[in-house]
Amino acid sequence: MRVPSVAGTVCALLLVGAPAWSQAGRPGPRAAAADTMLAGYRTAVAGTTMEYHSPHPEALTALLARALRGIQDVSWETDPVPAALAADTVSFVWLMGLSGSKGVQRFDLSVDGVPRFTFTTAADSTTRGFTVPGPNGSSFSFRVTMVDRYGDLFGYGTVRLARRDVVPGRPLALAVHGEEAGSRAWYMTFRHRLSPRPRVYQNPVLVRSTAGAEAELRVVIDNLEGRGDASVEIPGRLPVQRTLVAGGNVITLPAGTVAAPRDQRVVVRIAGAVALDTTLPLHPVAPRDFYVLPYSHNDIGYSDLQVNVERLQWRNLEEALRLIERTRDYPAEARYKWSVEILWPVETWLAQAAPEDRGRFAAEVREGAIGLNAFLGGVQSGMATAPEMTHFFDVARRLRDRDSLPIETAVISDIPGQSWGIVTALRQSGIRWFALAPNNGDRIGYTIETWGDRPVWWTSPSGRDSVLLWVAGASYSLFHDASMRQSGERKLYGLMRRLEESDSRYAIVQLPYTINGDNGPNDPDLSDYVREWNGRYASPRLVIATHAQMFRDFEARYGRGLPTASGDFTTYWDDGIASTAAEVVLVRHASDRLVQAEALWAMRDHASFPVDDFTAAWREVVLWDEHTWGAAASIETPDAADVRTQWAYKRAFALRADTLSQRLLARALDARADSGRGAVGAPSAAARAGARSNAFDVLNTTSWARTDLVLVPADLSRAGDLVRGPDGRAVPSQRLTSGELAVLVRDVPPLAARRFAVTRGRWEAPGALVWTGPGARVRRVPAARGDTTYALPGWPVVESDRLRLTVDTATGAIGSLVWKPLGSELVDRSARHGLGEYLYVLGRDSALARGVSGVRFGGTLAPPPLVAWLTSQAEAPGARRLTQEIRVVTGLDRVDLVVRLDKLPVRDKEAVHFAFPFRVPGGQVRFDVASGIVRPDSEQLRGSLRNFVTVQSWADVSNDTVGVTWATPDAPLVEVGGIFAELPWMRSIPRTQTLLSYAMNNYWHTNFKADQGGPVEFRFALRPHGAYRPEEAVRFGMELRAPLLVAPARGAPPEPPLFTLEPGAVVATSVRPTSDRGGWLIQLYNPTPQEQQVRFAWRPGERIGLSLSDSGERAGAPVRGVLTVPALGTVIVRAERAVAVDPEDAGVRYNVACLYALEGKVDEAITSLEEAFRHGFGNREWIEHDPDLDALRGEPRFAALLAGK
Repeated sequence: MRVPSVAGTVCALLLVGAPAWSQAGRPGPRAAAADTMLAGYRTAVAGTTMEYHSPHPEALTALLARALRGIQDVSWETDPVPAALAADTVSFVWLMGLSGSKGVQRFDLSVDGVPRFTFTTAADSTTRGFTVPGPNGSSFSFRVTMVDRYGDLFGYGTVRLARRDVVPGRPLALAVHGEEAGSRAWYMTFRHRLSPRPRVYQNPVLVRSTAGAEAELRVVIDNLEGRGDASVEIPGRLPVQRTLVAGGNVITLPAGTVAAPRDQRVVVRIAGAVALDTTLPLHPVAPRDFYVLPYSHNDIGYSDLQVNVERLQWRNLEEALRLIERTRDYPAEARYKWSVEILWPVETWLAQAAPEDRGRFAAEVREGAIGLNAFLGGVQSGMATAPEMTHFFDVARRLRDRDSLPIETAVISDIPGQSWGIVTALRQSGIRWFALAPNNGDRIGYTIETWGDRPVWWTSPSGRDSVLLWVAGASYSLFHDASMRQSGERKLYGLMRRLEESDSRYAIVQLPYTINGDNGPNDPDLSDYVREWNGRYASPRLVIATHAQMFRDFEARYGRGLPTASGDFTTYWDDGIASTAAEVVLVRHASDRLVQAEALWAMRDHASFPVDDFTAAWREVVLWDEHTWGAAASIETPDAADVRTQWAYKRAFALRADTLSQRLLARALDARADSGRGAVGAPSAAARAGARSNAFDVLNTTSWARTDLVLVPADLSRAGDLVRGPDGRAVPSQRLTSGELAVLVRDVPPLAARRFAVTRGRWEAPGALVWTGPGARVRRVPAARGDTTYALPGWPVVESDRLRLTVDTATGAIGSLVWKPLGSELVDRSARHGLGEYLYVLGRDSALARGVSGVRFGGTLAPPPLVAWLTSQAEAPGARRLTQEIRVVTGLDRVDLVVRLDKLPVRDKEAVHFAFPFRVPGGQVRFDVASGIVRPDSEQLRGSLRNFVTVQSWADVSNDTVGVTWATPDAPLVEVGGIFAELPWMRSIPRTQTLLSYAMNNYWHTNFKADQGGPVEFRFALRPHGAYRPEEAVRFGMELRAPLLVAPARGAPPEPPLFTLEPGAVVATSVRPTSDRGGWLIQLYNPTPQEQQVRFAWRPGERIGLSLSDSGERAGAPVRGVLTVPALGTVIVRAERAVAVDPEDAGVRYNVACLYALEGKVDEAITSLEEAFRHGFGNREWIEHDPDLDALRGEPRFAALLAGK
């Protein structure tokens, strides 16, 4: 960059311009005297705002409308019409943009609420404008003055109206509405008021000069009439003279030092005449440092095939190494640095790089020139369970622990929000700094508006953990259209002005720097630009940095005074996952299967735990969670070869996760069978071959005793229909027409198996399910093995000892559900729908939702019945067919609903919802996320999504006496109160007891799938209950995702539980062998609002030593006797077999130090830590990352302890 003269600079970005043109695009003659020209934009009224380039150096943000539901409308007001209007016509002029690369779509321009002009986007970039005539001689014209590198068009819009069509003294209300075409074609109105008079203000910068750091004046001249010369004068200095171009002109000039507020006279002359003579108040400028963070936003796909993206990112790493070396002798703030946003390309690059390149890379990481960030991929974390989230950081922990590479930060770009559970997962992985950099306006809602450049300590649900969350106000995509040298000055000025206007008190500013779009390259010119900029400006100073450097400097300066925020950062993007519902189900099952398989290995001799195989399987799950579903053109050209190839690559993550998880579960069975400890898990063919046909084991992989229905395969129950438990007593059972034997097993101990024998005979029940059709004859049809199939022409009623439900024959949905213990009706009969009712929306208008037709019922029942299935088939819009299955089991407070949908591939915009209108007067809705429970609105961060939420497993509606927990293990998207997904972004959620599963859609305009066809199954379950108890809701949700497992009985009877937890309010969300196979890693979760004191009772004969740990399995403070799990908190424990327990009490002293630190008693905490070290506690790395000790950071004595002094 050439350093301009201190006498002044001019910035002129308009290529051609002005409202009055000739066809050649040059400024035409001045407007006729009979016409008055006014600013066509004065203030925004409504619409999505985004940062974008324009032909005007001052126009940095725009109102955006697309031909796409939800972002179709923008509106604004003009300058007022003069009260004394003499002209015959009035022209309103504003800056606008129109896509020239997204296809031809229709838009309507309204004037004062009346549609007046219809226009279209351009077919290509050759268009140079248009004029649309209107009534009374009115017109709307667009004159193109700039075409960008994407082929999109920018220039001036002008509405000309007759005097009789305006009201003197009032502004016009203008609005643009895009057709609903599912297209990304767009229109923009730039939020910049054109002015016939020059404007002058103080730039919030400091210019270097021999006199010191001087203030800078900025003069803006909107040259709409093509006049030529301007000069700017301030007393005591030479005038700055410039030749004006048509359009926007900016002149900057220094104005002396400003140590205290003072006034400055400024005179602007145009064509020799005084256009402005004013006195401007000047104020001291607060110095700021912009931390420029060079990186590439890494989509795994989207901009190119995934394999090409991977190699592109490899080249980025190699180019970064070259630039770091080239600029090593530059000033410190201009030396090149590179942040790696995600570790996916690092992992694969290291695997193929030459040893010397790996060595150079590691050296630069340790020196801080390359910054590594913790996520494997840019995940949509709302989909993930708590155990799943820990694997987001597997590669980070491996690089940190094995290769000693520092990884202290996490970065997510593009995605507006993350699950609340990510706070806990980050802290458990040793990450305390989290940068979120959403895009600049595409489906981001209120994210940047609310949180941009407002750093906070984001606390976990327990309040014990927190990460420093910083949402970049500048957006990660600020420089996608042009590099720093091409556009830095105006964008940096704009950012400084916004910071000043918002009264930001922080001198350190985050500036993500990604160029040329997603998967962009390094900028080889950046260091030179920064060196030149800093030679010119004292503030803002540009500092090329990594994220870790920025956060370290920021926290040292501001960390103690930052505010806190607590709640779910519900993201606006998760609805896209419902465009691939079948694959989402596959991966959720795979994740659950892996957790269960790990528990199976933990319950046996875990020396053979296949660590690498589990790592590989979890990697597939995590890469499915990465936010790139497909190509940028996935909606516009869904049949293109590259679009299909990218989706096949993405889908392969789901398929491999499914396959690998099934294999690992089967291997867990085989390994246990071979050990002679009893068969558990999902049996392989080899295991089945040697199994006894008259016995089976039921395995419980959760940490509490379970009672539930299991289905025993026919080949494990050939001996008969009577089942006896370990005590020899008969247990409820029923042979089904499928050949399976349904068995109700009670009190299966936690983390253990129970064996059952199958003999001849049939279970005789003391009572029976009742199944009738009121007002209709129930026809009985004989079936095999004593079953009875019923054809039910009336409204079926299924009644057990606990429940009574009625099914609507018109919809197949549950029209009534009565919980007998309290006589509570749980269906809101005033609602238009029943529980589980199918609702299909073609388009986006929820008022047009349609249900099923032609419902046909069937069921299976055996006297005396244990379980009743009521099935129905129906014609369903958007599908080939829909089958619903309602199941009730004697003795269980539960209704199971299974929906099987054979979906038609529809490319018109559509969505599938399932209604659940509950009747719980005054009930409070809650839903679970990983490591937390959320009450809508009150426990969601301000500015986060309200139209729908993403749940881990369940939602609950309860008042003080009654409620219902609703489990949704397969469909994570939930609308609270109505079909709200495609409404304008909501700021609050109504108080309601109605929930809807938002199961499928294709509403996105990019990235996600255009259609989805084929079979998919959704499971739901209802559990009526009394007063709300969070631990019961959590268990119910987990039970649907970790079902009791049935396996062949082989070898000795099953052993006692690996361990039990007391009290039972705390649950283990994950139990697995450690990676070194030397112990167990146990993740405990306390969902209650009270702190819990937990004791482990281990299998007889086991001598177990416990210590606190993290997800990296590092042993921390020893646990003696009772373990404290904070309210709503998560704790990880490492358990190891021990010959003898260390008699020293270092662990107790360490725990006391933690308690003191949490109470803010700094001196007492450090003293206790010093005593712990004297008694043998030496894990300094643990202390460095323990969030309980955050209050001590920055204390000299604490720093000395960490340094080993």
